Amino acid sequence: MEPECAASLRADCLVNEARGFVSVRYVKRRAHHEVVKTLRVADGGSVRQPGGIIRLAARLTATARRLTGSDQLFVHLT
Repeated sequence: MEPECAASLRADCLVNEARGFVSVRYVKRRAHHEVVKTLRVADGGSVRQPGGIIRLAARLTATARRLTGSDQLFVHLT
């Protein structure tokens, strides 16, 4: 996944969980024909897998998302 796409992930980006894998839905703004893309990654439930890292980020930023009303995955409050 491109870095500019990872920065704009939404909190509900994990879809289609099955057999230790999960699809990550993201938006690639410079794609001409298909802007919304999916990427299949491993998801073992631990932070050693990409799906686990995204779940951890969602859990750590849940309070900031609730307070700001944002649906972005990476949110911070100061």
